[in-house]
Amino acid sequence: MAQKQILLRELANVREKLAHLIDRREFDRTIHALEAHLADPMHPTFTYGSSLLYRDAVKHNRVARNPVLCSLPAAKEYAELQKRRESLRAHENTLSPQQAAKLQERQSADASMNGEALDSQPSFSTKELF
Repeated sequence: MAQKQILLRELANVREKLAHLIDRREFDRTIHALEAHLADPMHPTFTYGSSLLYRDAVKHNRVARNPVLCSLPAAKEYAELQKRRESLRAHENTLSPQQAAKLQERQSADASMNGEALDSQPSFSTKELF
């Protein structure tokens, strides 16, 4: 009995401190069910989140039975996939890392043929500049 009283106080503290993170109605149901259980031990306790799970299950069943509700999320996902494909096509002209490395090697080979190797260019550090 003392443990349940401590639990009730702790639940109230958690509700006060985490009101912005949790579903307050669900938490209030939990606290009220615990209070009712303390007053009458025959009254069942309430598990936090059970009504949220029930609500999600009902929503899922509604969506599963209704073809219109099934097709709306599918259409949204299909539109997102189309956007991704278009984005990939637009960026298809960009080089892969291997192609970029080959291009850089060719450019450095061309620069060395022109007498300007990368090492021959002066390298200024910030210490030398200032």
